[in-house]
Amino acid sequence: RGPMEGRETTAGPGQHEEQLMCDTFDFVPDENIGSEGEEDSPMESPPLDIGRTPKTYPFVLAHGIARFDILSFKLFRGKTESLHYFKNIRKRLCEAGFQCEPSSVSWTAGVEQRSVELKAEIQRILRQTGADKVHIIAHSMGGLDARHMLYNNRDNGFHRRVASLTTIATPHHGSPFADTMSRVGLGTLLAFLGINAEGLNDLRPPRCAEFNALAAEWERTCGVEFRAVAACQPAKSITPFLKPAYKVIHKAEGDNDGLVSVQSARWCDEYFHPPVWDADHLNEVNWWALARGMPRPRAFHRAIEGRYLDLASLLAERFPLDPTHPATAPSPPPPPPP
Repeated sequence: RGPMEGRETTAGPGQHEEQLMCDTFDFVPDENIGSEGEEDSPMESPPLDIGRTPKTYPFVLAHGIARFDILSFKLFRGKTESLHYFKNIRKRLCEAGFQCEPSSVSWTAGVEQRSVELKAEIQRILRQTGADKVHIIAHSMGGLDARHMLYNNRDNGFHRRVASLTTIATPHHGSPFADTMSRVGLGTLLAFLGINAEGLNDLRPPRCAEFNALAAEWERTCGVEFRAVAACQPAKSITPFLKPAYKVIHKAEGDNDGLVSVQSARWCDEYFHPPVWDADHLNEVNWWALARGMPRPRAFHRAIEGRYLDLASLLAERFPLDPTHPATAPSPPPPPPP
């Protein structure tokens, strides 16, 4: 079967006994796309539209550890939509009438530092838009950054500035591969090279278990709406350089996307948002491994972008902004949050 076909997955150690269904993407031919499946212009970047009445609160995109677009981000200041970590996602959401901005935090720093930086990014977006709250869509470690940010600011009320947090392939229970990297000394090597790699330690299962025990009760009552998206693919469909990690994780936890298991990404039954995406860790942010020979990459991109549009539309229904109602209309720019 192809990597985008629906299929059943086998339950690994510690997973629920029921089988999970990796959902099928609906490939809709695009008449405007040639047979080669051209990419969007890399310099197309819609401005943050703060003049029109938004459908819902702005969306903040939070990236994972060791963002792979670091070079293009530095060169083009994050304005290259088709080279961005969240490839063309912001563009599609803006075209659909949503306000959306990516955030940027340290490359491999620990979750405590990254969470502080994420808060600063959200404060910036709140000031720019004049919104009362934001929605966070976070990929991979970005979800842990957001959870730590919310919990660490529980006493000053900053969590009330976040309407929802949707995590995509976040290792809520850690990743066995992080343990493996720790054992082989990757963190020590990066530290020797002057790179803060504390983030790798924060992805280890014991660290995540400690935080989950600390934050779980508060998260249930804090007022933020949580959703957790999981993804997986069979080994033959995983991006080649992710296959070593896939094997380690599959042996320990079963189905995974090449870096995070379904078991870990689901978080808990209360927050799990089905279906399980049929995607690997790069696919989830709209990147495709050309080595697989996908004949029409645009169909793949449209399918992934459709997932994000579905999430945004769902949240717009849950948190609509009615411009005729003073209680829900966007407010003037608030003072900087604490």
